[in-house]
Amino acid sequence: MGHVPMPPTSSQSSSAMMLGIRTCATRRTVANSQHRLFSGRKDVACELAASSIRFGAGVTAEIGLDLKELKARNVVVFTDSHLRDLPVVHTVLDSLADNGIRAHVYDQVRVEPNDISFQHAIAYMNGLATDVDAIVAVGGGSVIDTAKIANLYSMFPPSDFYDYVNPPVGKGIPVPGALRPLFAIPTTAGTGSETTGAMTWHEHGTGVAHRRLKPTLGIVDPLNTATLPPNVAKYSGFDVLCHAIESYTAIPFTERPYPSTPVSLTALSMAD
Repeated sequence: MGHVPMPPTSSQSSSAMMLGIRTCATRRTVANSQHRLFSGRKDVACELAASSIRFGAGVTAEIGLDLKELKARNVVVFTDSHLRDLPVVHTVLDSLADNGIRAHVYDQVRVEPNDISFQHAIAYMNGLATDVDAIVAVGGGSVIDTAKIANLYSMFPPSDFYDYVNPPVGKGIPVPGALRPLFAIPTTAGTGSETTGAMTWHEHGTGVAHRRLKPTLGIVDPLNTATLPPNVAKYSGFDVLCHAIESYTAIPFTERPYPSTPVSLTALSMAD
């Protein structure tokens, strides 16, 4: 089994790249003194930043080897109660066990997560009596987004719950440091959350966005989507179509104000 990430060829990756095109991450490589020269002007640069993707039938079983290479010993697996007893989660848990990695399973992820469900997941992370070396998210966009938030808030608790949330709901404070490695194993083909540094906070119509939220690796296994219920498959395809349309309707990054400091804007602007 190889460990070189394959090029993204699934609809999830296409969806994520459309999201990346729609919400270009503004490059912050100019010194503060140069930023002052652009006061009152529009932004001038963007970058497309996406996670590495490994694609192939059966690659889910490689997750244990990936984490063993990172010398991970304790891992939290995020999923939901419906997926908990399905083959994809068993494959992940078996792979972890075969490589001597202890798995702590959190299976209470809510579809379209809200404040309460996020806080519950964060509390679970904070309540573990052992250090967590990495996180594995197995599920759709709700599972992956919940794992991103739990990873961030358990490592860098904000003074206010909405500090990291994009304006106008929150302050849009940048993620202050590196997070635990996050491996995303999607079981639907719509959101593309396995490739982006963004998560959606449906309750408030916005989210949190920063390049440090990006999964370390997205493991896209066709076997995990082959048995999707017909309606879920249809809705996922419509989600991809919506992302494609958004790339034509979003505000161009060249219409955004030039940042006053290199860290004054989040990696993605979800206010477009």
